[in-house]
Amino acid sequence: VLGSASGGGAASGNSSLLGGGGAGGRSYNINGESLAVEIAFRDGFAAVRSLDVRGDLLFREAAVGGAGPHPLVVRGKELTVRKADTPAAEIALKGTPATITAQGMTIQAVELQMNRGTSGAMINSPGQLEIPMNRDLAGNPLPEPELLKITWQGGMNLENDRITFKRDVIARTSAGQLNTNRLVAVLSQPIQFDGATQGNETQLAQLECWEGVAAQFVQRDAVGTTSVHKLELHSILANQITGNIEGVGPGYLESVHLATTTTTAGPTPFVDVTPDANFTPVAAARPEQRLRYLRIEFNRGVKGSLLERDRHVAVLGNVHAVYGPVDAWEQTLPIIPQGSLGLDTIYIESQTLQVAQSPTARLNPESRYGAAELLAEGNVIIEGSAGKEGIFTARAHRAKFDQQKSKFVLEGDGVRPAVLSRQKYPGGPLDEQSFNSLEYYQSTDEWKATGVGRGQINSFPAQ
Repeated sequence: VLGSASGGGAASGNSSLLGGGGAGGRSYNINGESLAVEIAFRDGFAAVRSLDVRGDLLFREAAVGGAGPHPLVVRGKELTVRKADTPAAEIALKGTPATITAQGMTIQAVELQMNRGTSGAMINSPGQLEIPMNRDLAGNPLPEPELLKITWQGGMNLENDRITFKRDVIARTSAGQLNTNRLVAVLSQPIQFDGATQGNETQLAQLECWEGVAAQFVQRDAVGTTSVHKLELHSILANQITGNIEGVGPGYLESVHLATTTTTAGPTPFVDVTPDANFTPVAAARPEQRLRYLRIEFNRGVKGSLLERDRHVAVLGNVHAVYGPVDAWEQTLPIIPQGSLGLDTIYIESQTLQVAQSPTARLNPESRYGAAELLAEGNVIIEGSAGKEGIFTARAHRAKFDQQKSKFVLEGDGVRPAVLSRQKYPGGPLDEQSFNSLEYYQSTDEWKATGVGRGQINSFPAQ
């Protein structure tokens, strides 16, 4: 043991790594097969200047008396400490792999370089980092904290509260996985390689993915899977504290989820998954619940909020989307209409498209799996089935769709009206309405309008 509850002097006041203890100082446990220590004497006090440990080693630094909640723990095969009697102590660690734990965060790699003064660490080889999380990668609150595991093949660089990972980076929780080529993790506080001054456990505050990102998240309840979400785009930033998300395309978002009003209580737990998992058995266990598929492709970017009270996502730039029922988790729908349109399926083209939970579902305490609300703007074109037979095409400046009500609200821009066209069968007579605003109910093929637009009314909605 290096350091004790007694002593003091200059060494204990300069935040040295191996300063000999002192009131409020540090206690050290070092185990290894060989140990070489260089001692420096200043003003009658001894301090360790350098340290070399070889063999299966364990280095532990903590507050004297064990007062600190998160001691610094180092394991490996070779440990070298230089400038230990200064605040800028330099630490080199090798192992198979070597491990360092600080503030609840654990880093594993074959070789690590650390600087106490700059709170920095560098790894130029593959490795793994584990950090506690209160929210999953999709921003959903976790029923209890769990570890985010990040692996990389290129290297890692830590600077205070920012960690950059390079090449073939994978971030994984029990709810899903994220793949990118460059990942920046922003922490809730700077990392201090100091077992005597550790504060609260470090948490993830923000994730930044660059140079391409692909992710999949799976949510479950006590019965089984409730949703599967996928995304791909060029870059994305997600702040776990503010809830803000921003991304750059081109890319796509895809979701398969249950749409039902079945109630259940308590938080939603999660289960370990892999990106190629087969979810058919779960779907088969729930034949009474309907699955819905949503896919959105876009050119420019994405923005939104992860906060539960205002959870939404908006995509920008030449947007194409499809939304409709499917019979299995693996089933997809084409992004462009092909042949006859499926019942209760819609296709959207627009410049922007926002997806949120239906307001009706949010206000209904009996709603368990909220239906979707889609808000499209800019040269909007919507195609879909009209009631039990026929098709419709809507054109508008702005269009809102509430899946809970199967209701569209179409608005013109003050110059061009909103237009609703319907056909009972392909090639049949065209029925077209044009007004400043239109409400259209897809499931019943009923509509009503306000204001005067252009065009001719060929028929009236059923009374």
